[in-house]
Amino acid sequence: MKRKVLIVGGGIAGLSLANALELLCKDKVDYQVIERQRQFSPIGAGIALPANAVSALHQINLEQKVRENAYHVQQIVFTDDAYQVLSNRATDTLHPKHFPFLGISRAGLHDVLLTGPIPSKIQFGKTIVHLSESNNKVLVTFSDGTKDSYDLVVGADGIRSSVRKLSNQDIDEPPLSLGITNWRLLLKKPKTLIHPTYVLGAGSIFLLFPISEHEMYCYAGVLTPPNGISEDERKSIHFMKSHFEHIGDEVKAALDQIIDPSQLIPDQLETVREVKTHSLHMKNVLLIGDAAHACAPTYQQGGAMSIEDAVIVAKLLNAFDALPVEQIIKFYDNFRFKTIQEIQTLSNFVLQRSVQAIDPQSIEARNQKIRQDGPFNVTFWKEYLKTDVFDELDHFIHTRLN
Repeated sequence: MKRKVLIVGGGIAGLSLANALELLCKDKVDYQVIERQRQFSPIGAGIALPANAVSALHQINLEQKVRENAYHVQQIVFTDDAYQVLSNRATDTLHPKHFPFLGISRAGLHDVLLTGPIPSKIQFGKTIVHLSESNNKVLVTFSDGTKDSYDLVVGADGIRSSVRKLSNQDIDEPPLSLGITNWRLLLKKPKTLIHPTYVLGAGSIFLLFPISEHEMYCYAGVLTPPNGISEDERKSIHFMKSHFEHIGDEVKAALDQIIDPSQLIPDQLETVREVKTHSLHMKNVLLIGDAAHACAPTYQQGGAMSIEDAVIVAKLLNAFDALPVEQIIKFYDNFRFKTIQEIQTLSNFVLQRSVQAIDPQSIEARNQKIRQDGPFNVTFWKEYLKTDVFDELDHFIHTRLN
């Protein structure tokens, strides 16, 4: 008999899991996806896919489709606020299997994930309102009043996860602010922009990231003052531009393209207060993606870890189909928790530390460290990508099967 799996959330994590289950567990799992939106409108502008994300996409036969719609990143560049290069490093040789680093629009990645039978498995405008457990089943009450039971419920519903809250006895864990206000947007790419470029200023960061030959994703972040930033200020073009007008000509040219507030996606950078891979009160509830480990985008690991999470879950469900779901969740936690906790903690710390450089002495110390060590994200990837996570997972599975 097939296991019944409910995936809550139709974002990157949820759709990646649907694809992974479709490919790896088709004869073992019957899955369903629910999405609170009434139609897809991917949140965000662009997304960076480091080599570990592409490796995960390769595992579910989506690497080539993503490549066809993405920009191949071959180098990362860090500059100061005068656009003088602090350091640059190549990215193509970082992964042992030479998976590339890609940039793509959120909508483009969503389109790739919505392939084959996946759309037919999604129910829109629906979420959960209550969870309980009985006889190794998760009993779910939906927002439309219907009820059903599942062998496994996977919370892939983001940083404000309803699964995380409801499965932990309605304990509210509001996200923790990292003290950074950010804006994301898509703009026309200048011909001179070949490599993703991080422009570090006093209390600010501005990213120019190509995602096609004609389009770039921009991410702008500034320290949030103690008295906060109002919603009207966050939505104001003038307010946003005022933080970056002193920066090099390339950033000024990008700012000149912003003429309508609708171009801006304003937000406060937040993180989960505690990394959790599963419910503490329900045996058969699992958390993946931002619901488990939302963090700063320092190393471009939000989307990457979400895709990895999904493929790892599917591989474990396939390998250990004879074991109780509770045991598979324990395996997932044993294999995954330490890694995602370390990345989440380091991501938050390094970005905050970088943006908090506001006086000449701390700015020079930050810039000098980058000159010496290289771009901090490439430094991280160089260490993290020494081994392929799925080679490690295969070894993990093999040792437990034998």
